[in-house]
Amino acid sequence: MKRLFYILTLIFLFAGTMSKAQEANSYVTLYFKVNRTVVDTMLFDNGARMNEFVDGINYIINSPSQKVLKVEIVSSASPEGPIKHNEFLARERANAARQYLSQYISFEDSIISIDSRTIDWEHLVRLVEEDEANIPNSKEIQDIIARTNERDTVNGVVVNKRNQVLQTIDSGEAWDYMFENFFPEMRQATIIVTYERRAHMLGAPAVQPIQETATLDAESAPLLMMPQIAPVRTKVGSLYVKTNIPAWGLLIGNLGAEYCFAQNAFSVNLHVYYTALNHFVETRKFRTFAVQPEFRYYIPKTGLRGTRGLFVGAHAGMAYYNLALESSEYRYQDHNGTSPAWGGGLSLGYRLPLSRDNKWNLEFVVGAGIYGLHYDTFYNVPNGKLTGTFYETYYGIDNAGITLSYRFDITKIKK
Repeated sequence: MKRLFYILTLIFLFAGTMSKAQEANSYVTLYFKVNRTVVDTMLFDNGARMNEFVDGINYIINSPSQKVLKVEIVSSASPEGPIKHNEFLARERANAARQYLSQYISFEDSIISIDSRTIDWEHLVRLVEEDEANIPNSKEIQDIIARTNERDTVNGVVVNKRNQVLQTIDSGEAWDYMFENFFPEMRQATIIVTYERRAHMLGAPAVQPIQETATLDAESAPLLMMPQIAPVRTKVGSLYVKTNIPAWGLLIGNLGAEYCFAQNAFSVNLHVYYTALNHFVETRKFRTFAVQPEFRYYIPKTGLRGTRGLFVGAHAGMAYYNLALESSEYRYQDHNGTSPAWGGGLSLGYRLPLSRDNKWNLEFVVGAGIYGLHYDTFYNVPNGKLTGTFYETYYGIDNAGITLSYRFDITKIKK
């Protein structure tokens, strides 16, 4: 009976010690800009989250009750773009994350592994499932990812067949939504540190806290290490700030703004023009103050890289004017300087993305309309005499431009 008591005592002692040893993970995700492989510390608070992660890992390294077992780096690219280029992006993002980590902590190469997944389709499926309310085609998207081969060979070139099929859903609407809301989250590299937490043997001294006010122990340490993942934000619209380049050639200052709604193909545009200058001599001038609000519709998948390029618009217009050419006998001005032209018309245009992330754009537009004019004419000489007052209706071109713009995305936290 005494022997059985000793045996049971030993079993319970060893079992209690072994049960306290367990593995745990701590991780941080670094996000990348489109087509980039350099860690941007400001993007989604990469730098702040990395600092918090490093503090937690250093706690593990300095704790006698814990030991780092392995470090994994899992990286991926978003689906758009050629397969070979995405493979390069995913691989280089993993290398960038490893190099960035090495600036803070040095691990032995033998415990570091890299998993470059190119495109993490499972991640995309999870994002689609979580946002079904905003994607009526979510089931179709999941089915395509499950049933369509990712790669296909066309004329000896490897292409992403799955992408081609996904871009046909709802005339590209679903693809555009994923591009704006899901793809940024897929351009990432995640550093995962697996460590062992061990309990102290009976009689061993307890782990001292990092600071006098701290109450950390082996159980509470993971709370310190878990990074604060940046909240997923949903795009609700885009604001384009723009200027008409040819107008500056006429010394006409101008600035425009366009708000594009994320959930549909419509936008509202407003452009303002102003100048009070002569063109070097008093008998040549294009003085004006003009405002042109416009309502636009962008046709899906008519632009570069699947964007909305071609658009049609309906606009109104109001313009004060004082116009003269040096070769002209008369100067034309709205009556008494208080009778602007009023009217409106239709326009046709095309937006061309200039940068890979579609932030910089060049816009070509031409429009025609009808305007009521009430104006005075003067001899085109300094202090020229009034020669007449007229009422006319103008039919013709009222808008032409090559506009440079930059896009700012308006987002909200996805609940």
